Amino acid sequence: MKRRDTERNHPYATEVFSNLNIFDIQGLLKEGDVFKCGVEAYQVADFNSIRFDLLKEEEEKARFIFCAQLGVPYYIIITSEANGAYQIYNTVLNNGIINYLLQYSFTKVDFINWWRSQQSFNQKKAMYNAASRIAHSIIDNDLFSNSLAWGVNIDGFNYDTQNNRVISIYEKRICTYKPPYTVDNYDPNRFFHGTANRSGDFPSWNILFELTKKMNVSLLLFTFDTSSARKLGASKITGISQQTGLSYRNYIKPFNNIFSNDLIGVKNWILQAM
Repeated sequence: MKRRDTERNHPYATEVFSNLNIFDIQGLLKEGDVFKCGVEAYQVADFNSIRFDLLKEEEEKARFIFCAQLGVPYYIIITSEANGAYQIYNTVLNNGIINYLLQYSFTKVDFINWWRSQQSFNQKKAMYNAASRIAHSIIDNDLFSNSLAWGVNIDGFNYDTQNNRVISIYEKRICTYKPPYTVDNYDPNRFFHGTANRSGDFPSWNILFELTKKMNVSLLLFTFDTSSARKLGASKITGISQQTGLSYRNYIKPFNNIFSNDLIGVKNWILQAM
């Protein structure tokens, strides 16, 4: 089962998220101001190749908890390479174990109609660097050819295992290492209003910030660069303005708060930031 994944591979970011028990979810579908469901998408040779036992139970439980706190179902969408059809499975948590229940069997046309009923708006922002990573994704090609957009991607979140409550959402930003431009001076605010070649970031940041307010959790930013350096910048986002951009707690930008190969320091900062 091939998981749809648009994220740029960054070994140290992956290590940080894994060590800090930070999970991701590929998509939240949203119609207007209402979140409709969370989704993960997979592609298989045919539906006989579906293997839920290959999924990581800890990750799937985390995604279920995230969606449950938001009050929406968590679906697994599977596309068959053999015939282009779709199956959608709902998830249920029983005694700490995720069960997968077949909810819908769709043709491509039926699936597009279902997606449009969950989220009808068109793709507005170009995928830029992700384009090559979804070139062979059936679901992305089907959505794109029908002028439909993917859902809101959540780079990371963590939850309190004692009460199964999400406590923080994380945005991961990776800048291209080109000295003197590195993680040591990178600030996403610099590109908030866009450039001559790229649209601005207000819509994507605003959706995340509104989501954190709805869930009553913190929004934390981690920055990395494409070098092999084991370092990251960290900030807490306290506000989003279309005019002035991102507001950081105590005015501390991510490059003002660099951690070099220091996971314990990052963990302590997270506890203090929340």
